[in-house]
Amino acid sequence: MTTAPVSHLNPKVKEKEEEEKEEKEQEKEKEKEKEKEENEKKQDKEKEKEKVKKKAKEKVKKKEKKVEVISCDVKQQYPFEGFNIDGEGPTELMSFFSQWINEGLYKHHAKK
Repeated sequence: MTTAPVSHLNPKVKEKEEEEKEEKEQEKEKEKEKEKEENEKKQDKEKEKEKVKKKAKEKVKKKEKKVEVISCDVKQQYPFEGFNIDGEGPTELMSFFSQWINEGLYKHHAKK
């Protein structure tokens, strides 16, 4: 003959077992919540690290894009006569052009 467990016979023991089960379930739920929070924190940290890496890469790219200005002491000579950046060449050249234009306009209007 088999005997039933003691918990089925005594209602107080049944209540205690149910309470223990509920407590265990609550503990499991708390542990799961803690794990979720930890995972979220880890993900947040990883995202922050990625952001920092992206910012660093952008800074490096910006530095690479910058053009360094180099000054040169050598004056550049142009292949045609009378034109040098520093001298009177540009003004002379411009005066020649203006005379040529005036003469051309005068001739054009004089023909009419």
